[in-house]
Amino acid sequence: MSVPGTAVFLSYASQDAGAVQRLCESLRAAGVEVWFDQNELTGGDAWDQKIRGQIKACALFIPVISAETQARREGYFRLEWKLAAQRTHTIADGTPFLLPVVLDATRDGDALVPEEFRAVQWTRLASGEATPAFVARVKSLLGGLSAPAVPSAAPVASPVPRRAAADEKIGLPLWVRVAIGAAMLVPFGYLALRPTGKETPAAPAKSVAEAKSPASPVPVATGASTPVVADKSIAVLPFVNRSTEKENEFFAAGIHEDILTNLAHVRELRVVSSTTAEQYRDSKKTLRQIGAELGVAWVLEGTVQRAGGKVHMNAQLINARTDEHVWAETFDRDLTDIFAIQSELAQKITASLKTVLSPDEKQQLERRPTENLAAYDLYLKGMTGGPSGSGRASYEYIEHMMQAALDLDPKFIEAWGWLLRSQSFIYRNYEPTEARLAACKASYATLMRLAPDSRAAILGGARFYLWCLADFGRAIEQTERFIRLQPNDPEGYFLLEVIQFRQARLPEAIANLRKSIALDPANPSYRFNLIGPLNGARRYEDVVQEYQSILKYWPDSPTVPAQIATAIFRSRGSAREMDALLAAQPAAVANSPEGIAQRADWAAERGDFSEFIRLEALRPAVSGGARITRTLNLAVALAASGDLPAARARLEPLEAEALQRAEKNPTNLDACRLASSVAAVLGHNAEAMRCVGRLDDLPDTRLNGAQTAASNTANLAFVYAWLGDKTRAIEAYEKLFHMPFSNLSVHEMKRQARYAPLRGDPKFEALLNDPKNAAPLF
Repeated sequence: MSVPGTAVFLSYASQDAGAVQRLCESLRAAGVEVWFDQNELTGGDAWDQKIRGQIKACALFIPVISAETQARREGYFRLEWKLAAQRTHTIADGTPFLLPVVLDATRDGDALVPEEFRAVQWTRLASGEATPAFVARVKSLLGGLSAPAVPSAAPVASPVPRRAAADEKIGLPLWVRVAIGAAMLVPFGYLALRPTGKETPAAPAKSVAEAKSPASPVPVATGASTPVVADKSIAVLPFVNRSTEKENEFFAAGIHEDILTNLAHVRELRVVSSTTAEQYRDSKKTLRQIGAELGVAWVLEGTVQRAGGKVHMNAQLINARTDEHVWAETFDRDLTDIFAIQSELAQKITASLKTVLSPDEKQQLERRPTENLAAYDLYLKGMTGGPSGSGRASYEYIEHMMQAALDLDPKFIEAWGWLLRSQSFIYRNYEPTEARLAACKASYATLMRLAPDSRAAILGGARFYLWCLADFGRAIEQTERFIRLQPNDPEGYFLLEVIQFRQARLPEAIANLRKSIALDPANPSYRFNLIGPLNGARRYEDVVQEYQSILKYWPDSPTVPAQIATAIFRSRGSAREMDALLAAQPAAVANSPEGIAQRADWAAERGDFSEFIRLEALRPAVSGGARITRTLNLAVALAASGDLPAARARLEPLEAEALQRAEKNPTNLDACRLASSVAAVLGHNAEAMRCVGRLDDLPDTRLNGAQTAASNTANLAFVYAWLGDKTRAIEAYEKLFHMPFSNLSVHEMKRQARYAPLRGDPKFEALLNDPKNAAPLF
């Protein structure tokens, strides 16, 4: 029960519920008590009385205005608005109470609202995406403090419909690593594992000095709508390498990163990340278009030429709103002056943007990260991630280059930060040994000794506590510290989301990732990672809308249209979209190995067993665990189509191998689940239950507790169903519907072969037809 006088009341038309839900989540994630969810209220007089009481007791009243409220001349929200307007007459002048929010392009002067609403400033939050500045203002008003008004954005276009998270990547070639490693695709196969959330890359390590109090973040908006442009916002486009030596490409890329690093030290600025800026390399778009897409007022572009001991750099600052060239600078210096050039450039930019630098910020801009240019070269080469650009090889390359740089300069803070980042990632994903953990601890201890208040130490510490120690509390503590220092840096909110995702704090994770998107709207890592917590919370309609937003930024994506169609099926049960997409494929694509695999997966998803069986016969053979999984999926389809003997005949020869793989890899959860599923379809109760029991005996990974629990429960339900124990299977699925990361869709469950043994059972059908099980979990 909330304390009267400390809550915010959201009043809206029911058609805007999705957008208001997003607004609500952002406020709740910041610790604000919100009266919004009316599902707990019953109808009739008690409901009306409860609403009236909340309006009378709330601290702030937020009417949500949109085209939907304009279209409705009658509605309960209009009574709420009148009650709130009446209350203003009993409140002392100057006391904040009304805080109108507009979701779209509805004009203030045309809005059908009480006159009292017009007496206060309105805030535009496109599609309900709460900016950090708006959240800060609400908290400030609730705390009784005065706060600067959040500037209203220019009218925005009407919104278009709006993680499985990916591995951490360095660089994003091959169309954003095929939509962040294709992990964003909702799995089609019956037993395909749902991806777990792993952090994707953020900007390079940057040193900061902690300030006494956090600054209000620059207001921006997210989603497919036009971002709000703040005066102190800038995108630094990738610098063009003019060196005759191709190998100097790393030098131009490194200079670009270091300029971003310097600007990121300035708390008042919002700086677009290098990941986003890289997408505009060689772009044919005008700078005005780029500025509009990124929601920035200024764009910096330049060239770098390195020859021997000399460096030649050109840079020009452009007002993206007017396409006016504000100034151009040319630097011809000795290579030893490279840090002075970067400092001068950063200070000239901040002066042009009328940004007042604190003494700490000025000191950071003038700081030389190292006196050893050979170490600096190794550091710049390491930041590229090497030829592979992702995965273990990339991080081992970074580790090697950073260690070489530190051999030359043991006090190179930024190199220590990247070394710890690569070590932590390798420990978490590939080499969880005591020796690797000891190396991580040593690197973090060195950072804390050399520069405990630096960006490298703070973010490095957050990752160290998360990936190496699974200490969520300390990881959050470090991340929140960084956010206080750099409220306009999206990396802080992103890392906080990564932690909360693993804690199954999905509403907070979603809200923080949306803050990252607000600050860096064209960053593919942030947008694709949002799919994971949305799926984990069964917010499938939001998944559809988010993919549609992604497609607006990357209209030539080869994967997102299929992701949209699949998400629509999971959300609404409509197969038309994917059917049309596949029907439009050229024959060469449809009949390629990839095309056949896609069509087979879709046949499995929509429950076309005969088509799935036909297409599976056309696919190339595989070996190992993939062969067992593919055969299991085929056997399940054969059994669902009525030919259980044929199914078991296919599967029988592989049971011994599946069980042996589970025995040889006793800590491999996937191997145990696969073996138990194979035994269950074969009707071998003892073998199946022995493998299921092993799952309970395995030590749970603290980083993936909620995901592991959901996967184990889904496996148990499958085993019970195929062993003929329908009661226990249905109980397990009922439990799963209340668990995060279950990713259950009633539309899939009505069609997919894996659920065939339960179809027709009254309790199972009731489970699928219960509206709560088709609704979002949160």
